[in-house]
Amino acid sequence: MEEYLDWCEKNFERPEYLVVVTLEKARLAFFYGHWEECLSLLDQAELRDHLLEPDDRALFFLLSARLHQGYGDLNQSLAFLEIALSESEAGFGLRTIEATLEMASLFHRIGEQERGADFLSEAERLLQDRPDPGLMSRLAFERGLVSVRSEQLCEAVEQFELSLSCLGPEPSVGRGEGLRFLGILAALDSRPVDALVHQKKALDCFSALPYGLGCAKAYNSIGQTCMQLARYAEAQFFLQESERICREIGAEAERAMILGKLGLVFAKTGRYEKAISYQKQDLEISSRFGNFRALAFSLRNLGLSYKAKGEFGTAVRYLRDSRDRFAELEDFTFQVKADLDLVSALVEHDCVTEAFGYLQDAQELLEKRLEVTADHVNARYYAGVIALDTGAYHKAEGLLWQALEMCRAFSMEVRQADVHFQLARLYTAKNDRTAALEELRSVYRLARGHSLGPLLEKTVAKLHEIEPNSLFEELLHPQF
Repeated sequence: MEEYLDWCEKNFERPEYLVVVTLEKARLAFFYGHWEECLSLLDQAELRDHLLEPDDRALFFLLSARLHQGYGDLNQSLAFLEIALSESEAGFGLRTIEATLEMASLFHRIGEQERGADFLSEAERLLQDRPDPGLMSRLAFERGLVSVRSEQLCEAVEQFELSLSCLGPEPSVGRGEGLRFLGILAALDSRPVDALVHQKKALDCFSALPYGLGCAKAYNSIGQTCMQLARYAEAQFFLQESERICREIGAEAERAMILGKLGLVFAKTGRYEKAISYQKQDLEISSRFGNFRALAFSLRNLGLSYKAKGEFGTAVRYLRDSRDRFAELEDFTFQVKADLDLVSALVEHDCVTEAFGYLQDAQELLEKRLEVTADHVNARYYAGVIALDTGAYHKAEGLLWQALEMCRAFSMEVRQADVHFQLARLYTAKNDRTAALEELRSVYRLARGHSLGPLLEKTVAKLHEIEPNSLFEELLHPQF
């Protein structure tokens, strides 16, 4: 395709043809993640936009909108989309449906759910008159994304499967993305093994095309799932493969995100300086692109690495900046996660009053969700920890036991180990040695199983505090 467009550019002399070729090259550059090249080509096309037909003018504004949305400039993206929709309606083509779907996607992203739903309904109405398999698949895919954002995971699965059924079995970008998101949903539903199956199919699909950026995204998803399984060596391998592809094809915006995730892997395995180095590269690239949403993630990752390193003051500064950016973007899903990140860091930094404020903020947002999620579990856990730290033992016990049941329901064994440790602290404070030892046995089993070194150290220290003159083996396995 690139060679063909280069040939056209050399052999076409009429300006109205050349500007269309420039526009197609811009579309291809965006498709492959070459955002700077796309922006340059769009600037060239803009100089001759008066030569474009309405349908091609609509494409120009659609690409401009997608590029600005990628950079995180959602207001400018919306302005371009409104023009694209107006131009496409003059052409009476499928571009109108495409622009309508883009409008729906943007409104859902900025939290205006009713307006987004209206545009999806309009796209569905238009498709009844002009059915197109690709756009019907895109409609189902957008509905799936809406369900993901509202955490209606079962509905999301149905929509992504519908999206795939519109496309057929042959490899395509839409099919690869549908499979990749089914994998993401399986991971969110605490089914990482199923997630890896879907993500491997997505990788095979993108490889068959071939589509480098899709392969990079699939490797990224596989790496994230391996992180969820605490298989950090594999996570590092797949994320490095993703970063290599992005570097080779020039997809710098995607590469920045991968560098941030590689940093998280290094932080998880105690290589904090390397983690911070990678995440600062992520921050530098995201800042250069002006990608506001990516910046919020970059700041969050840096904050989490400094927290893992034990530099809580620096961690809180980055996490607070991240949280404020998510709030400005009205990304309430990640605002909650950033709130809870801050609660965790502040509790460890003995700033319980400030932590309680961010916890209340997270709880208010969580009350608006239709389904219980892992964020609800974490919020309940931190509420219990804060109650314990402020001496409200009865309240803490109730909250922590609720969190424990929720952990079991969601198969969140790492968080479950944390809950058992807090219960051990509680029973130690209440001078209930037997109950405290029982909780520490549970912590020890889970921490060993998930290689949670720091938690194991704290568990051993707590055991020594309870019974300094006994062998740990006797305390952990009283049958011996």
